[in-house]
Amino acid sequence: MLKTEITNNNAWANLHKIVFRFFFIYFLLYIAPWTWIFDLPIPGFETISNFYSACIDWFVNAVNKYFFHVRPVLVPTNGSGDTSFGWAQVCLFLSLAIFGTTVWTLLDIRRKNYTLLDYWFRTIIRYNLAMIAMGYGLAKVFLSQMPFPTESLLSTNLGDLLPMRLSWLFIGYSAPYEIFAGAMEIIAAVLLLNRKTITFGLFVATGVFIHVMVLNLCYDIPVKIFSIHLVLYCLYLLANDFKRLWNFLVINKTTPPNTLYELRLDTKRKRIYRIVIKTLIIAAFFIFPFWTSLTGFLERDLKNKKSIFGEGIYNVQTFVRNNKDTIPILARDTLV
Repeated sequence: MLKTEITNNNAWANLHKIVFRFFFIYFLLYIAPWTWIFDLPIPGFETISNFYSACIDWFVNAVNKYFFHVRPVLVPTNGSGDTSFGWAQVCLFLSLAIFGTTVWTLLDIRRKNYTLLDYWFRTIIRYNLAMIAMGYGLAKVFLSQMPFPTESLLSTNLGDLLPMRLSWLFIGYSAPYEIFAGAMEIIAAVLLLNRKTITFGLFVATGVFIHVMVLNLCYDIPVKIFSIHLVLYCLYLLANDFKRLWNFLVINKTTPPNTLYELRLDTKRKRIYRIVIKTLIIAAFFIFPFWTSLTGFLERDLKNKKSIFGEGIYNVQTFVRNNKDTIPILARDTLV
């Protein structure tokens, strides 16, 4: 049994319980933490993941056809989360959360609080935030999310660029800026992994993800739904500590330490299990992605160095293939 302060019997207000039930259902549906294991390189998991995705696709399309009518035919996400399918999925999850909250409230009206369940719920959210921040941070630090603009893009008329492409070029043009942005996301991820620095990490993550959300909204980058949810996750976790933060940051009052994430286990075996599980999670979702990103960066760098031709613009006079066939220059060839 867990011996911890989070198992206190302080009663929650009815509104607090209703809000918790709603966000518990909605966030879990959107995060889908049960799918995290599908990302592990274990035989058979990819098949299960594909089957799960197919079921979700069928369900969203079926509900949209008979209830939501977002579009007659939903456009799949295909790397973009802001398609008609993405909006229909949000409508579905919101509807399920409202329905589930109503049923849950009627069936569990005598419950005083959900303190222990809320602890695990907040743990899932912060680990989800940490994994996402680490993934995007590594992609930026190793310059793979927004690569340096190609010659064709640099020679494209500015008015021909879509807002998203313009923002990608703006960030990718400056390696130090992209590395800085990625480093801030990595710092947020690391801080969220330690219970003593969670609040600090949430402030960093909130600032980082608000910046990302605003970029997505203002430059029409098709990850708006996803980035809005990242900000909502941060605000939900900060709201749990609202009173303490208000006293300390606004009205300058002494506040007690944060005990929201304390979990005291009563046996040595349970403490060992906890360390082992956390170590495996960090290895699978943080260390392995770091190693993959690093090796990918080194391979790209090595490939560029081994290239026969260096970077630059060439005025080709003759082109000989296999040291014997001279390929004539074509007047219509604009690349010569």
